[in-house]
Amino acid sequence: MPVAQRIGNENYALTNWLVIFFLCFVLANILDNYKTYGIIRSPLQLTTDLYEFLIIWWWLFALFYLVIVLQIVISAVLEKCLLSRLMSENKGALLHTVNTFLLYNVFACICFYQKLNGIFAFALAPHLFFPTMKLLSYQLNNRRIRIQNEQTAELKSDQNTKIEHFKIGSLRHLFRYMFCSGCLVYKFHTWKKGKSDYKASLTFILRSVAMLLACSLIMHQYVMTELQNASYYIDKRQHLNLLSTFLKLALPIHIVWSAFFYFYLYNACFKLPSILFGTEKITYIQDWWNSANIGAYWATWNYPTHLFFKEEVFIPALEMGLSKHQAACVVGVVSGVIHEYLWTIPFRIGYGGALLIMMAQIPFSSLSKHISYRFGNQWGNVLVWMQLIIGHTLYAILIHYFTQYLPNKSTI
Repeated sequence: MPVAQRIGNENYALTNWLVIFFLCFVLANILDNYKTYGIIRSPLQLTTDLYEFLIIWWWLFALFYLVIVLQIVISAVLEKCLLSRLMSENKGALLHTVNTFLLYNVFACICFYQKLNGIFAFALAPHLFFPTMKLLSYQLNNRRIRIQNEQTAELKSDQNTKIEHFKIGSLRHLFRYMFCSGCLVYKFHTWKKGKSDYKASLTFILRSVAMLLACSLIMHQYVMTELQNASYYIDKRQHLNLLSTFLKLALPIHIVWSAFFYFYLYNACFKLPSILFGTEKITYIQDWWNSANIGAYWATWNYPTHLFFKEEVFIPALEMGLSKHQAACVVGVVSGVIHEYLWTIPFRIGYGGALLIMMAQIPFSSLSKHISYRFGNQWGNVLVWMQLIIGHTLYAILIHYFTQYLPNKSTI
């Protein structure tokens, strides 16, 4: 009998077997969803929704742009006043804080009183909160330099320190940092401008819009329908039906999370500025999918945000005398507040779920490190993926149940 021919020394059998069965599972769920609900929102309808949103709310984008410009001017003026000692550090910090959170508070008022579309508002939220983080980093960085200058009062004749601080507080430099850079941590440098690539910028914009529409399609067709079923099964205590719906939701929720935060957020918020304005390229992600524990995942999946928390929260906490564990707890609290803020405003909900989840990352990170050390990195990576897939699905179901199903139970 002829011997079976092998493709080199590689064994593809198990991988191909799993891929084929996975595709069968996905196609079965797609067909089952289509037979049950039909097409809820077609791509053309979603594109029309986005177009109408832009037409109706064009003034909103103009308002946000003007608010950002106003914030930049106010921040630069405050820095000049602090540099010239026209106001105290405490008063300057208070005014900086009010100015820093002005943009997102304006966005919050519009979301609550104008009833913006939740999905589009959530897509807009990072573009408005990242300027807040940039201004906060700008303020804290200049404050550290002023404190260092005061601590070295005997070096007042050193002109280099004064000139550097003057440049850091300049209006032109701040505008470049806010609009032309994808970096969230403010560091003074020469801002050497490269060549702008408008063709690549247009490609990234179209890709970001396509990813946003794809996420919206999956949310309407596969997520919202099953979330309604899951909430009903929780209310009626139908545990097997709830488990079945939970498993159906895991894949579309994970796809939406991956597509939104990797393709949309990565392209629109971080990579686009460096290509459009020819500024420095930054590292957005590292190989987070191979993370051996939760701590490694948080340090690699959104690298600019990780650097922000490291430079502006973790290191200052250590300098204040806190231990590494205490500083990590502070980072967890601040990160939880930011996540809660980003969830609460666009969807007009606020139950503290995001804050609790981010706080739970601290003991969960320690657990994953122990498992990785005790049983190997592979099992630590399994725990990371379990948190991402099971945790996101569970959180989505609970949020829908408490914020959408129970308040409207009488009308369902």
